[in-house]
This record gives sequence, C-alpha cells and structure tokens, in this order.
Amino acid sequence: MTRPRVLVAGLGDSGLLPAIHLSHHADVVGVSSKPALVSGQELGMRLARPDDWARDYWVPFDRFRRLDRTRTVHGTLTALDPAARTVTVQTADGETRSEPYDVLVISTGVSNGFWRRPDLQTSDEVGTELSAAHERLAGAASIMVVGGGAAAVSTALNLATAWPEKQIEL
Repeated sequence: MTRPRVLVAGLGDSGLLPAIHLSHHADVVGVSSKPALVSGQELGMRLARPDDWARDYWVPFDRFRRLDRTRTVHGTLTALDPAARTVTVQTADGETRSEPYDVLVISTGVSNGFWRRPDLQTSDEVGTELSAAHERLAGAASIMVVGGGAAAVSTALNLATAWPEKQIEL
C-alpha cells in the first residue's frame, strides 16, 4: 500500500506543524515562498531588535529535525487543478513544475501589506526587508501603533524599550 501524498501550501507558523506531523503517515511536500520559516510572531521585536528576532523566529527548515521526512520546495503556487489533484509551482530558480497531491493543506497565511506578504524571497531579500523596516522606524520622530490587542501592546512596548526618546502612541 502506498502512502498518501500531502501537499502543504505554506510552511509558515501554521503550515509547519501539519507538515511535521503528517510526515509520519504520508509523503509530504511543503511549498514555501520563503527559504526558511520567517515567523509572523513578535512584530515589535522584529521592528525594534531585528537581530534578536532573526535569531529566534527566522529558522532554516533543516533545523527542524522532524521536518526531515518532508520535501520542501522554495516557490509559490500559481495554479490549482482540483480535478487532476495538482498544483503548479513557480520555483525560486524560475522553473515551473506540477506537484501532485492526494490531500492539499492550504496554509498560505495572511497578507497585511506591511510585513506579511506571500512574495517569493531569497534569504538576502528577507534580511534586507527586515533591516529596512527597522531603519525606517529608527529614523522616525514618533511612531503610532494602531490597535489595542496583545500584538499591538507588545509592539508598543518593544518599540518604546528600543527607542525611549521617541513618542510611541498606542
């Protein structure tokens, strides 16, 4: 009996766990627009202390030992054919390929137009984007954090700690 083939579209915070756990029972292929886990966690730390954030939340896939059984593909999904049970993937090196599946897990995350986008990026591009956001805020006279939930409060605290001379509004 052959094992089912599971394709996990998105290896971010949410897609990583199904890829790891399903690999015990199925042949898993994970497709990620990033070359590593670029976590959506801790926005404030990401902006205020990008080196600390990168140490804890930008993790190469090969550091996840339980992901060893999963084949990872650095690319983006460009088409879905549910009748044929295939997706088309544009890989980071420009190749287009078809990936078959028995089960499709869609975990492509959210896009907020600021720092969570499904853009196909290299490690250098992730690093440049990380530094650029930090530098923009470092050069600002004041910063406004919109929202009052846990993420906004954490972000405001991290920014106020990094730049106590700035006016941080929540």
